[in-house]
Amino acid sequence: MRQRQPACCSRNGGVLLRSLALAASSPRRAQRDDGLWEITGQFAASPNVTGLSVGDITGIDKKGWEYLWVLYQDTEDTSAAALVKRPVAAYVERVYDSGNFGSLVVA
Repeated sequence: MRQRQPACCSRNGGVLLRSLALAASSPRRAQRDDGLWEITGQFAASPNVTGLSVGDITGIDKKGWEYLWVLYQDTEDTSAAALVKRPVAAYVERVYDSGNFGSLVVA
């Protein structure tokens, strides 16, 4: 299930808006004398990764907040006389909807 928390991506990675809150402990104290409100935002960053390899699967590209998961298959290793896990597919999933933080007015 995709989260509704907005994430924004740049060339180097993704920025996730973790939370927005009034800057004061009381809503009445958060409003300044000029009528504007003080809001505190928490952000997190995650770098983009390119050229990942998992076993024989190569060329995997993943943006910052995307999720990479791998499907493995049991394969017999005759030299070790054991079953081993071999990656057969790699999937990159979008976890957060992307957005544009340009609409946030920061003064």
